[in-house]
Amino acid sequence: IDQNPDTVGYIRVMNEQGEYDKIDYPIVQKTKEHEKEFYLDKSFLGEPNKAGTIFLDWRNKIGLSMQSDQMIIYGHDMNDGAMFGTLRKYKEDYSYYEKYPFIQIDSNYDRHIYKIFGFFIANADFRTGDVFEYYNNINFNSSEEFYEYVNGIKRRSLILTNVDVKYGDKLVALSTCSSEFDNSRFVVVARRIRADEDKMLGITGSSRNPNPLMPDVYYRIAGGSYDQNAEFIPYG
Repeated sequence: IDQNPDTVGYIRVMNEQGEYDKIDYPIVQKTKEHEKEFYLDKSFLGEPNKAGTIFLDWRNKIGLSMQSDQMIIYGHDMNDGAMFGTLRKYKEDYSYYEKYPFIQIDSNYDRHIYKIFGFFIANADFRTGDVFEYYNNINFNSSEEFYEYVNGIKRRSLILTNVDVKYGDKLVALSTCSSEFDNSRFVVVARRIRADEDKMLGITGSSRNPNPLMPDVYYRIAGGSYDQNAEFIPYG
């Protein structure tokens, strides 16, 4: 905070022992819409830098008495693995999930650990087809809204995990660019570990999803389709 008053927290992606794999960064935030992309090409100290800085969505609340239902955190997919570059390991090697299933978020007020329950490829351009607006799910007004959203993630997730998700869980989504098509995004979503919960519960026994729901533009490029009749076991 002394170096940058926009600092709101710190993020690590970790294994069971608390060891992290590159993602170990401060989180900054601008809270005005016209500045929402300020850190896309600025260093932590606000200087021009193509790697940018890990930043929280301008609409999010991360205070002691109030936290958004889902925090959206953005970072570049750098070729050298910097920023959110290592997130691509989740889709490149499905065993990576069980090695690094946790996201630790330190705010200026507290520390919470989240366990990843899904990750998916998204389209960010309405001009090319359907868009799953994960980035607009900041707060949920009802359990119906919540379950519609998390089941949307489960349908799209490249991996099937045994982590349960319940209404009232706080979520965090890590969003980065992806390479499947123009304006593609790769998103990793986790939910906060509950009080007195075994943090490893549900982590093991994950498997590749044989039928993830992909954006329209993906099928146009890569072929294939989504099987609407395949078995789907929803949260809730």
